[in-house]
Amino acid sequence: MTLETTDTNSMYPSKDISDGKHTFTVEKVVSKDLGKAHGYVWTLEENDQLFEQVMFATGMKDLLKILGCKEDTPGKFTWDTEEVKGKSFTCEVTHEPDKKGTIRQKFSKFQDELSF
Repeated sequence: MTLETTDTNSMYPSKDISDGKHTFTVEKVVSKDLGKAHGYVWTLEENDQLFEQVMFATGMKDLLKILGCKEDTPGKFTWDTEEVKGKSFTCEVTHEPDKKGTIRQKFSKFQDELSF
């Protein structure tokens, strides 16, 4: 037997973000297969707290524009996850039920941090 210490606490103790307007700074973005879908896990900082938000491509168009990513053709972007690190944006956070009735945290109404 080998003695191990395992920390089972979440790295993101404040998983849920309160409804309302928030300003976040991008800490990290990871492209990830999420079951049958592909999405991105965004690690965001606000007031020295880290949050994690999963976003699918269909919900990222306005965010990518705000972050200065290149739109090659309408709706298709070329961007580097490293280049968005440290950039900030403001958005509206809500909690809404999905098609199955599960409450999901949603980001919308993206603005650059200077326009709020």
